[in-house]
Amino acid sequence: IGEYVEKGEKDGARILGAHLEGPFIAKKYCGAQDPQYIVTPSVEVFEEFNKACRGNIRMVTLAPEEDKGGLVERLTSLNVTASAGHTNACYQDVTDGIKNGLKCVTHTYNVQSPLHHREIGTVGSALLMDDLYTEIIADGIHVSVPAMKLLIKNKPKRVACERPSGKIYGIQAENNQKGSVNTRYGRTRPQRVRVLSRIGPEIALSKVSRILHTDCATLNVIG
Repeated sequence: IGEYVEKGEKDGARILGAHLEGPFIAKKYCGAQDPQYIVTPSVEVFEEFNKACRGNIRMVTLAPEEDKGGLVERLTSLNVTASAGHTNACYQDVTDGIKNGLKCVTHTYNVQSPLHHREIGTVGSALLMDDLYTEIIADGIHVSVPAMKLLIKNKPKRVACERPSGKIYGIQAENNQKGSVNTRYGRTRPQRVRVLSRIGPEIALSKVSRILHTDCATLNVIG
């Protein structure tokens, strides 16, 4: 990614930067990631990754409850977005993270502590806290349509559509081997847009530029 960005290619899509999803996550919610590579959030380890990426990491997904070394604060100082994901964070963990600069929730609902009436967890915190942007995998498989509606109703201007990355994403009923974990993906981008359009009639997804601190287009889905 660093090499491509430095070339300054004018044709094709512009790479905004790298999203480092892991290794600073909770083993309980590792999802499709191999738990043997999970490490405690570390400023030093992040700096190594960012150096290898030539300073182009723009977002880091981490478990805020595991951050005892000030990584969220360091990311914020570098204008890198800290996002909660693959996390067992409780409400207080998320609250503390926001005070340190936590800005977003990665693939809301998926592989994170759920909403409970005695402890609202990461999902409940995402729905409740106006300071947080939220990402969602809007394919109707990772997250149901009613759950998408609930999120958009609570965060009408702070929802961004995302997709999980994989070599065969969008090929139905195929497996993708990632380390020791088999993953199975669902719908293509056009199919996900059709799912979103049914929620409408009009959904204005948040500007990714506000999440990544850069300039890019806003996606509007019209039903």
